[in-house]
Amino acid sequence: MGGEPVALGHVRVLDLTQSLGQYTSRLLADLGADVIKVEPPGGGRARRAWPFAGDVEDAEHSLSFLHFNTNKRSVVLDLASAEGRAGLLGMVRTADVLVEDFQPGHLAGLGLGYAELEEANPRMVITSVTPFGQTGPRAQWKADDLILQSLSDWMADVGGEAASPCGCPAEPTAQIGGAHAALATLIALRASRAAGVGQRVDVSLLETMVVSAASTPITRYSMATEIARRSGVQTNMAGVNCYPCSDGYVMMNIHFNHLWKRLVDWIGNPIIQDQYFMTMQARHDNAELADGILQEFTASMTVEEFLEGARGLGLPVARVNRFMEAVKTPQLEARGWLQDMEHPVLGRIRTPGFPWVLYDTPAAIRRPAPLLGEHSQEVLDEVAAGPAPHGTTPSGAVDGDDVPDLPLAGVRVIDFTRAWAGPLATRYLGDYGAEVIKVESGLFDTQREGRAATYTEFNRNKLSITIDLHHPEGQALIKRLATMSDVVINNFRPGTLERFNLGYEVLREVNPRIIVVSMPGYGSTGPAREYASHGAQLMANAGAYYLWGHPESPIETRGRSAFPDFMAGAQGALSVVAALHAREVTGRGQEIEVAQAEALSAALGVGFLDSLVNERDWEPLGNRSPHTAPHNVYPCSGFDEHCAISCTTEAEWAKLCEVMEQPELAQDGRFAATADRLANVKELDAIIGEWTRGYTPRQVMHILQKEGVPAAAVSSSEDVYYDVQLRERRFMMPTTDIDMGPLEMSGLSAKLSRTPGRQKMTGRPVFGGGNDYVFHELLGLSRQEREELEAAKAIA
Repeated sequence: MGGEPVALGHVRVLDLTQSLGQYTSRLLADLGADVIKVEPPGGGRARRAWPFAGDVEDAEHSLSFLHFNTNKRSVVLDLASAEGRAGLLGMVRTADVLVEDFQPGHLAGLGLGYAELEEANPRMVITSVTPFGQTGPRAQWKADDLILQSLSDWMADVGGEAASPCGCPAEPTAQIGGAHAALATLIALRASRAAGVGQRVDVSLLETMVVSAASTPITRYSMATEIARRSGVQTNMAGVNCYPCSDGYVMMNIHFNHLWKRLVDWIGNPIIQDQYFMTMQARHDNAELADGILQEFTASMTVEEFLEGARGLGLPVARVNRFMEAVKTPQLEARGWLQDMEHPVLGRIRTPGFPWVLYDTPAAIRRPAPLLGEHSQEVLDEVAAGPAPHGTTPSGAVDGDDVPDLPLAGVRVIDFTRAWAGPLATRYLGDYGAEVIKVESGLFDTQREGRAATYTEFNRNKLSITIDLHHPEGQALIKRLATMSDVVINNFRPGTLERFNLGYEVLREVNPRIIVVSMPGYGSTGPAREYASHGAQLMANAGAYYLWGHPESPIETRGRSAFPDFMAGAQGALSVVAALHAREVTGRGQEIEVAQAEALSAALGVGFLDSLVNERDWEPLGNRSPHTAPHNVYPCSGFDEHCAISCTTEAEWAKLCEVMEQPELAQDGRFAATADRLANVKELDAIIGEWTRGYTPRQVMHILQKEGVPAAAVSSSEDVYYDVQLRERRFMMPTTDIDMGPLEMSGLSAKLSRTPGRQKMTGRPVFGGGNDYVFHELLGLSRQEREELEAAKAIA
């Protein structure tokens, strides 16, 4: 397995996950933790998850299992037996973390609840990843990815105005929830090592999806009572859409006026060159007219011809790829992102790479996903030999009641980020107590106006200082601040910090413990390194845009949500906390790169793996599933009202038939088994849709969940704002915005029992509101020195 340094080489994790929690432990394993997967005799349902290598349906051919369990070891224990439970408790005494995703109360029913686990190891972090969390009126409800997307405002505005709402492909709930759960676990573990006490991390996947909804439903509804609706083929703004070329499609994202001018000067049409179109409002009001002209222009050339011209002008554009194209892009090849793996059953295969690069403690494929029970004897021998060197070593144990609320208190972050992905990463750090100092000027302040909800939520709990990085004295101020900081983070184009004389090599000279994070669109190397990009372009490039929609709907109605921003934001924060853990061992900081395109591609790992191994190109399926039925969104009574239903077991299907008062359907040859239902899915969906039309979405949800059938109302931002589960769990956080006054916003992405993070939020920072604190208290500038720097425009 090699002796290369890893960030979490001193951490041991017990993995009891079977489904939606698997990505949590996979991320910890990739970061170097010793992750031991505890499996039941015969293997759990994770080993039978679609798709399969060569379509061979057995425990060692599941590509889903392979993706989520690479870099882990496998132990077989029967937790229903006394011997199995004793074996687990023995392993608990040597571990730092346990991750599980059972229904709340399941482990307690086996005598392995939080109390028993804490007694066995009081310093262990126990992370529970469940659909709705451990508490609240819906804690016992059933849900999969479709149900959680429905309830979180992820799908309400996707699908086309004449069609039903459409969920994002490739199960984003597991990827986003896994990243947030891994982040929260490492934050809790950091507190555990400092204080000598463990705690419970309660991750509600619904809450992580609401935190990651591009509509920012709670803040936006609180501010303006806005409800997003599906817009259909026509975009809300000319220049922000999918456009046809002679041999394919391209995605453009021309929001800003200076980019619009470059585009229309290239096109040369006097109508859209008119000064009238130089405002976003005009392009919104006349989107159909202007977009028609753009479509004529793009259709006159091939995709490559258009991309070459547009990129030469610095425009954010991308090809609309499919998965088979996405895995073969020159950028991924040039960066060596795809990894080679030798699997004992599947042989040598290529697999998706990692969402980040930690240069001093790199991730690597150290072992393939384990065979069932492959390491049972090895691990049991280790346990019998006594505690492994993974045990926690607190620097100063304190009484459990005296552990501070803010687990990242004392961590200072210099934040150069803008737009979405970068500010989200620093927001997550600030939520748990890091002091985030946001560096702003006229150059960086493009998001304050026009996007009040997103700017407010993404930049809460931050201080704003105003420094012109073009000025040598401004650069000198940042260097002085870096000597007393832990993290510097940016999402500029590659090389920007270096041009400001603030690259990693410079900053580590003044502070060897500094962690410098860059979050470029495509990465700092490779042919796409200089390409401009937004979330929509990254979605198109990775194949996700092509897939996110109904097969019969026009390609312009596909989902262009900022999935990459939310994925990269969570992964950026995770990489920082992992590097903080590594620094405790090595004493050194390091450089990190989170290429947003790679963070998204890693989240699409199962689809990429299917394309690489089976050479199978995924097609848009809408809300249907290739491996289970029923699994769809159905019409209900009322205007644009829909519900989601997903039956993952035969018992759930039989119960649905019973509730619909058509029990004979469960024995009908067309629908008796999963394969039959998939073969007759259109007929099946028509029958279910006829039943759901007689009820409101919430009626369907409550009727079916009461009977143990996964179901949900497709929720708007208004529904999310008033959601009883979220409010019972106090997920909505009150704050006061500098312009809007009192409002509510989404809460933290996980609940930590002993170090919960901020329980009171500040809104967006006052522009330059942190200047007095930073320049005088931290940097020790005199009033005269500051005035001179202001006169020189170094302080903006």
